[in-house]
Amino acid sequence: MARSMMSTDCAGSLDGVVPSAAEIGQRLTHFTSTTQGWNIKKRGAVMKRVSLVEFLAGIALLVQGCASASSAPTARVAPSTTSQLTASTSNLNFGSIMVGNRSSLDVTLTNSGNSNVTISNISVSGPGFNATSMSGSVLSPGQTASLPVAFAPSSTGSVSGTVTITSSAANSPTRINLSGTCVWRTVTSITVIPADQDIPVGSQIQFTAVDNLGNDITASVIWSSSDPSIASVTADGIATGLAEGAVTIVATQ
Repeated sequence: MARSMMSTDCAGSLDGVVPSAAEIGQRLTHFTSTTQGWNIKKRGAVMKRVSLVEFLAGIALLVQGCASASSAPTARVAPSTTSQLTASTSNLNFGSIMVGNRSSLDVTLTNSGNSNVTISNISVSGPGFNATSMSGSVLSPGQTASLPVAFAPSSTGSVSGTVTITSSAANSPTRINLSGTCVWRTVTSITVIPADQDIPVGSQIQFTAVDNLGNDITASVIWSSSDPSIASVTADGIATGLAEGAVTIVATQ
């Protein structure tokens, strides 16, 4: 049949295969007045002459084919799910810390993936190092959290350690290298308290020695008087007024 000469491919089936809308109007007028058939064209050449009924039947098939094509299901590829936990630094250096002192530094943790990250454990190795627990913390995509890490050495020398963060991230565990040096306290000055004190003859007063680090070192220093005939001082800093005059009470190591 002539119907088989008409394409049902929705993409471009009307282009050059059947007449345009303007041609349809002209040919319908011509058809009713002359009862001539309908020319099916392709690239300007007449392929088949069909009747109006056959032509309209072919158009119906094209419309049905386009409707079927437009209702066909479509597939969408969803983005892949990633989880990534990154630290603001991979090396944390505390520098030099005196014995008995404490220093704290913060590390920023960031969820750089597109799914939630749950922190399950934080462990620390190395003498004097410690970190705040964040177990159970959940970071949403793009969220950050601060992890405080502390260094409180108890003996001198250079030490190193590691903070290990275990999480649900694909790159778990996240590790941060730690380093620091512990040094002895160095006394550079001693202050005697009270200063410019009057001692009545026959009276006593207790002096205190404090170093530049704020420590009371009264019992460990050597006490002396610039003039023992005016005022004497004991090994534990107790001065006694013996005569009128000016005297200086001194504490040394």
